[in-house]
Amino acid sequence: MFPAFVITLREGLEAFLIVAISLAYLRRSGRASLTRAVYWGIGAAIALSALGGYLLYNASNQEAVLNDYRYATQQVVTGIPFFPTLGVKGTF
Repeated sequence: MFPAFVITLREGLEAFLIVAISLAYLRRSGRASLTRAVYWGIGAAIALSALGGYLLYNASNQEAVLNDYRYATQQVVTGIPFFPTLGVKGTF
C-alpha cells in the first residue's frame, strides 16, 4: 500500500508542477487570458479521473461475481488506462 501511495504522490506533484509552469508561462508571456483554459483542463481531468476510477472499481467488483470471465475482465481493467496514457504521452 505504501509504494502505491508514494507513486501517486509523485505523480500528483508532477502534475502540479506542469500546471504551475504552464500558468507562470502564460502570465509572464502576456497571455493571462488563457489561464482560464488551463483551469477548465484541470476540472476536466479531475472529472474524467473520477469517472474512470468509478468504472474501474465497478469492473473489478464485477470480476468477483463473474469468475468465468476473470482473466478477460482483468485484462480489460489493466488495459483501459493504457490508451489515455498513450494519447497523453504521445503528445509530448
